[in-house]
Amino acid sequence: GTEGLIYLDAGEHEGIITPKDGETVYLDEGCILRGAIHADGVRDVRIAGRGIIDGSTFDRWDDTIVPIDIANAENITIEGITILDPSAWTLNLYYSRSITVDGVNIIGARSNSDGITIQSCEDVRVQNCFVRSWDDSLVVKGYEGDARDSTFESCVLWTDLAQSCEIGYETRATVIERITFRNITVLHNFHKPVLS
Repeated sequence: GTEGLIYLDAGEHEGIITPKDGETVYLDEGCILRGAIHADGVRDVRIAGRGIIDGSTFDRWDDTIVPIDIANAENITIEGITILDPSAWTLNLYYSRSITVDGVNIIGARSNSDGITIQSCEDVRVQNCFVRSWDDSLVVKGYEGDARDSTFESCVLWTDLAQSCEIGYETRATVIERITFRNITVLHNFHKPVLS
């Protein structure tokens, strides 16, 4: 294959993909990945395509596989893919900076299927996404560090149980600041606040 490219073609694939610095993971149209993409301590990574990450084969209690889990990373782009039926949080960003999430579609219906979660990150932009979650849809938390300069824009949400847009709930950060929710359409919110 091309150097720096992890390419998944149309068809079914299994496993946990772990890109290295400078690599692109591309899920082509028709690709179904029954697994996840996990990146820790990397920089300049792109995750893109028109394929699907499918979490339906993982047990909610025994597996709790986060489909996209990014930690301690910098300059990451995630765009265009669809994530279905995660067994845990869906797209998790932890202690990272300079992240763009663009045009990602999420449909989760199981407990704890939070949509896009930003934990102790700086300079994050989430835009043009569709999120249907059983739990919180767009979330900012502060665990091991402060959270700053994150924007959610032009997203469409359907929230079955919890908050559509949340700052908190679990947090130990000293500071959470300059968090923006702009042009967010909430199609459905069952009983919790749209923003809390």
